[in-house]
Amino acid sequence: SGKIDQYEWINKSRMDSKFGESDHTYTFGINYSDDKQSAGIKYRFNANNDLSTDEALLESQLDHQDKIDYYSFTTQKTPWHYTHRPSLYYMRKIGHWKTQIDFDYHESTPSEKTSTTKEGHTKAYELRSLTSKSGDKYQSFGARLDIDGPLWGGTLNVGGGYSWANNSFFNYNDEELKIPDLNSTLKEQTYVLYTEYSHAIAEKYMLTAGLRMEHVRNHYGNQSVANGVKDYIKTNLFPTLSFGGQLWGVNTQLSFRSQINRPNFWRLQPGYQYLSEYEYQVGDPNLKPGLSYTTQLMLNKSWVTLMLTHEYKVNSLTQETQPMKDPSDPTKLLPYKTVLKHINAAPYSTLGGALVLSPRVKWWQPTFTVGGMKLIGYDLQHFEETITNRKPFIYLNWQNQFTLPKELTITANLNYLPAGGSQDNLDIIGAQAFLNMEISKRWLKDNALTTTFSLNNFTFTPMKVRLVTKYTELTTTQRVMPRVTFTIAYRFNATKQKYQGKGALGSVIDRM
Repeated sequence: SGKIDQYEWINKSRMDSKFGESDHTYTFGINYSDDKQSAGIKYRFNANNDLSTDEALLESQLDHQDKIDYYSFTTQKTPWHYTHRPSLYYMRKIGHWKTQIDFDYHESTPSEKTSTTKEGHTKAYELRSLTSKSGDKYQSFGARLDIDGPLWGGTLNVGGGYSWANNSFFNYNDEELKIPDLNSTLKEQTYVLYTEYSHAIAEKYMLTAGLRMEHVRNHYGNQSVANGVKDYIKTNLFPTLSFGGQLWGVNTQLSFRSQINRPNFWRLQPGYQYLSEYEYQVGDPNLKPGLSYTTQLMLNKSWVTLMLTHEYKVNSLTQETQPMKDPSDPTKLLPYKTVLKHINAAPYSTLGGALVLSPRVKWWQPTFTVGGMKLIGYDLQHFEETITNRKPFIYLNWQNQFTLPKELTITANLNYLPAGGSQDNLDIIGAQAFLNMEISKRWLKDNALTTTFSLNNFTFTPMKVRLVTKYTELTTTQRVMPRVTFTIAYRFNATKQKYQGKGALGSVIDRM
């Protein structure tokens, strides 16, 4: 439901989605090692394509008028595209010190997704047919140097790294939608230096302190709009500190860490995506990385663990609904239409706690966890109302592992949210419960053959969430179908994995 100036509306929709994907991954490598050094090279090749369909019914009521039905059927198809990732490393031991250097390269062939949407007041889809194309291409290189060894009775780790990324994106919408296209490039260079030192105190306590520096240079260009070039240069420092040991017979650790969460590359693209007759989505190249500062106290005695956590977040990445401006005249708003936009949230805190019980009873190893989280300072604007007191988030987990005779292993994990709660800009409504199970059996000589039966996403209740903004209220009920998997794995040899490369592009590839 929405309200912008004199316009009000209520839209109800139901969507059934089906997904199909083919994915092939091959890894080739060679490695050498002796007592003092190790070197290796690895090449990973991936081929992927997918096809998905969405069948939807939108029931629209504008300004209390009669309801209008919109039926739509969307097909999204991405042909085969490929990625190549060669990696190599060299590691050398000099006395008690170890030095390692890694090189990483990653490149994908251009991908192109074609999306076709048929719309109508009936399933004859008599109104119109919309076709859009979007795609991307990723290329990156990284190098990393890591040195660690003993120093002054403690352990020192120092290192540095460099990564370079050159990515391109396009999004061409159907001309009938009259929204701007996207043809962009994003180039990013990241320089990293880090150090960490650990030292025992009185042989009872351990003190660890570290500092990480990241310097980023980002160049963005969008050829589809005027003045579409943006440059971003930023340096951040991230300290860490940890103190642990036994206090009155209790294992105690107090730690502080700071981290950065850079937005996925697709979130930085300002191309409009058509979601429905009244909804669009768009990214923002001005998004800042999210920063978090976490303080945690952990107490442990035997199989009982207590954790208390405070986290302060700055520029947390989220989404909100905004009125949609007319692309041909930004001074005007399109009636009844909104855009889902990526934004940086105002600073806020979370308080969390968890009690973990992990006894072991012969062949049964259960873990019981009860925890909670409360948002502080994350206010929401719900039309004219400001919501400041957010509902706490309570969760219970029951994990079980049964190690039975004849190489039979059973795991069963139950997750339960008794009353929903608030998480960032979402409110989870009502109780939630889902179960994951797995039965695994090893066979033949040296247990070379393994069969596994798993059941995932077995939900007892659907997921129901609510998102409110200054202009809209969105309530979504999602039912994810259970997934059953049966796997047969045969290990042809039991040679030890000797490849010790750490890679140099992990965080960059995670953002693709």
